[in-house]
Amino acid sequence: MRILKLDIAKITGWAVMDDEISPKALIEYGFKQFWDREAINEGSKVATMFNFVNDIIKDYSIKEVWIEQLNFFRNAKTTRSIIQQQSGAHMAALNNGIVSIEVPTQSSYRKQAALTQVKKLYPESTILQMDICDAIMIGEKKG
Repeated sequence: MRILKLDIAKITGWAVMDDEISPKALIEYGFKQFWDREAINEGSKVATMFNFVNDIIKDYSIKEVWIEQLNFFRNAKTTRSIIQQQSGAHMAALNNGIVSIEVPTQSSYRKQAALTQVKKLYPESTILQMDICDAIMIGEKKG
């Protein structure tokens, strides 16, 4: 089953995984910056994320969307922006009739630990962007 994993932040990391291939196959990945001039008002943040996720769902035949749970920030503006983007991702999944779930943050996979773990799991990859590594590790067991 194809799963889209999203680490939503100022720079959103994403990964398409297939859990029917052993070990779990990394199909595609990337990152996108959303909080620049393209998403000035609140409604366009939701719409921009909706369109982005909707395109990935269609391009890769996604069956589930996993979104990293929000870590509450002291900054209300940042928290509001992330919630808006999460809403767009959930709406895209709903629009395509697929499940979207929020997955707890795996704190052991923050920062450099996520990059190290991704290199261990996918030694042939050249992924160096932290937001992508965080997305890949969403929902993975510590180890």
